[in-house]
Amino acid sequence: MMAGRTMPDRAQERGFTLLEVMVGLVVLAMAATAVVQGVAISSTAVRQGEDATLALEAVRSLRERIEATPMADVVATWGEGGTEGPTFTVERLDGVVSARGRVVLVRNENDTDPALRKAFGLPQDLDGDGLTETADISGTARILPVLIEVTWGRGANHRLAMPAIVTR
Repeated sequence: MMAGRTMPDRAQERGFTLLEVMVGLVVLAMAATAVVQGVAISSTAVRQGEDATLALEAVRSLRERIEATPMADVVATWGEGGTEGPTFTVERLDGVVSARGRVVLVRNENDTDPALRKAFGLPQDLDGDGLTETADISGTARILPVLIEVTWGRGANHRLAMPAIVTR
């Protein structure tokens, strides 16, 4: 060795040990994973919100069309065998996810469908004759309840239903 120079003491050296670097990388990787998961969850929520908005707009639009249609033409248009029929697709949603829409016309005052009973408080007298009948009253009804429904998503796990009332 040269005179006047001493070897540096290991305790005085500055820097990180391999263990400290590894712990730091693990913490950084965990933080990055949490951020990526947050972004993925957020983008899924945004996509589901967009799908729900498309479904809502389709149902609102169809509801407005049905309510603007004379009652005599509602069954001929949206009933079984009607010009448009009781099913519809949601533009821009069908093909992206599985989407089905249906129009349910209440033609029986004693309808037992739970969704219709809840939406319209059935049974009730729809034709004003004082009776609640099981026969088709669409030709004599003063009010015609209509339920417009859309289901979508993988496995049709999302549902939107909107009631409408058509009057004479």
